[in-house]
Amino acid sequence: MTAPRRDVQLMQQQAGELDARLAVARHAAGSGDRMVTAVVTGQGKLLGLRIEDRALHGAHGQRLGLSIVEAVHAARAAANATALPQLNALFGEPPPPITPAAFCKWASARCAASLLMRAQMEASSAPVALRCWNR
Repeated sequence: MTAPRRDVQLMQQQAGELDARLAVARHAAGSGDRMVTAVVTGQGKLLGLRIEDRALHGAHGQRLGLSIVEAVHAARAAANATALPQLNALFGEPPPPITPAAFCKWASARCAASLLMRAQMEASSAPVALRCWNR
């Protein structure tokens, strides 16, 4: 077997191992109003939502959709922040910096509700709080 072929097979093996690790990793993040928590895999697949009972009453119910989107985007950003350096290491590229502005650019391409998140993030000088749980 030639050296380039071995390199490709090794990279395929390493990519499969990374994919398996990402599939079992868990990342959770909450909405800014703390009404919703989303849990995703390291691959970004949504596993669950936890919605506070009080989110269903009063004015909170009108914001529930935005809170869900915000929590899912934040959990996926946490998953991406963990997976991207591993993917770049596998392919030999340096990881790019993950900033709120970069996340907003990514998110705004995916959902109109992210425009609200973008405004909230730009108005806030505090960093976005993300929690990561790996099993």
